[in-house]
Parts: sequence; structure tokens; C-alpha cells
Amino acid sequence: MIRGDGKSRKEGFDPDAILLGMTATPVRGDGRGLGTIFEVIVECPSVQALIDAGHLVPPKVYAPSTPDLNGVKVQAGDYVVSQLEAKVDTAVLVGDIVTHWHRLAERRKTVVFATSVAHSVHIRDQFRESGVAAEHIDGNTPSDERDGILRRLEAGEVDVVSNCMVLTEGWDQPAVSCLILARPTKSMGLYRQM
Repeated sequence: MIRGDGKSRKEGFDPDAILLGMTATPVRGDGRGLGTIFEVIVECPSVQALIDAGHLVPPKVYAPSTPDLNGVKVQAGDYVVSQLEAKVDTAVLVGDIVTHWHRLAERRKTVVFATSVAHSVHIRDQFRESGVAAEHIDGNTPSDERDGILRRLEAGEVDVVSNCMVLTEGWDQPAVSCLILARPTKSMGLYRQM
């Protein structure tokens, strides 16, 4: 087992046990590599290589509005969330998300990645006001409620789920065919997780 400080701990394990660490996002937020933690690093294929091999669908990317991020500081390799939220949680940008979804992706099962809880709720509310079955989840959403929302998304009872930093690790739902990245990031790891 690898502890958070990178040292191995083998209590309760065979002394000859092999330790194996796996991650889908080998990019650390602090920019340091994983070579100090693991002796051997096996790199997976790139996203483009997986698309070329037919394992991933080539994305269609639309960027109808670009938020003005002037003045938003970067800390620990990503935007300062409170400053970012003030720039992206605006009536114009959130309304643009909903308008463009109706034009480009209506009725596709969709997941939105928002900057903050308030931003995610604002997005959900705008979708609801336009007649779309939309839900919101965040880290404080009870597990059973979260699971129910995701089941309803998969079943088609919900069209859009907006979330704040919940569906960025270890989550997959093949039925989802539209992602909205309403949370600008400078973090390659977070970008790949979204």
C-alpha cells in the first residue's frame, strides 16, 4: 500500500508482495511526476490514439461563448475558484449554455461540469425554466439521492445533470453523449477527468 507521503506500508502483507498503483489521470496538480512514488511507470495510450483505434468517439466541440477571465488568478496550477465563479456564473453565460444545448444537443443525456455549487444550481434552474428535466449534485448530495439522480439520467427520466466536482473521478455512464464544460480549467488532470 502506498501512503500519502509516498512511502510503502506492508503491514499485513507478504513481505515479497508487489505494490501496484493505478490511475486514470497521471497528471498531478502540483506538476510533480509519479516517478518518486513508483519504480516503473507504464503510460496508457493518448486520447487521440484511443479515438484512432475506435475505442473512443471523436468529439464534436462547440464553444459558443468565451468567458472573460481577465483578473482571475492561478493558484496551485488552476484558477482560483471564487474568482472564476464570479466570471462564469452570469445570466448571459448560463443562458448561453441552455440556448446552445437546445440548438445543438437537445434530448441528449448531458452532464454539466460547473465551477461551484451555486453555479451548478443556477445552470440546473435555467435548464428547468426552459422545460428540461434537470438535476444538480455536489459533494453534499447524499449518496442514495445522487445514485437515484444518476439512475434517472441513465433511464432517460432526467436529461441534464449539473455537478460541482463530483463526477470527475471514477464515474462513467456510456448513455451520456453530451458534456458541458462550464468550468474553465488550467489543470490537464481535471480537464481529462471532466
